[in-house]
Amino acid sequence: MVKRNAWLYLRARTPEMLNMEQTFLMNYAKEAGYDVKAIVTDYTPGWSGLHHMCHDGAVSDALLISSWNWLGKDLAEKMQTMAYLQNRGVEVKNARDPYMSLDQALSFARSAATMPQLTVDMD
Repeated sequence: MVKRNAWLYLRARTPEMLNMEQTFLMNYAKEAGYDVKAIVTDYTPGWSGLHHMCHDGAVSDALLISSWNWLGKDLAEKMQTMAYLQNRGVEVKNARDPYMSLDQALSFARSAATMPQLTVDMD
């Protein structure tokens, strides 16, 4: 089996959670046939690692994550990051939902962005 190169992007609130996420993604990478080249981490609410990784062109093959939510602070930023990665031809795999492709996740995000916001009249 030819291994594909991948980067891991981890987000967590505590070092313990970060270790658990890293173990989870490393196991997924091994099972899915990825060779992990680098691990980038951010602690909530920081996003600098993801931005540097994306905008410096560091990720070229695959990016492994454990949640689509890690790709942005809000829906607009998630869509921007997904579109950027899609345009660069980067394969993005969510280890918790490995059957959803980046194209599908971006399509869902775009659909969500067009839905009207619900308002509740408290009167």
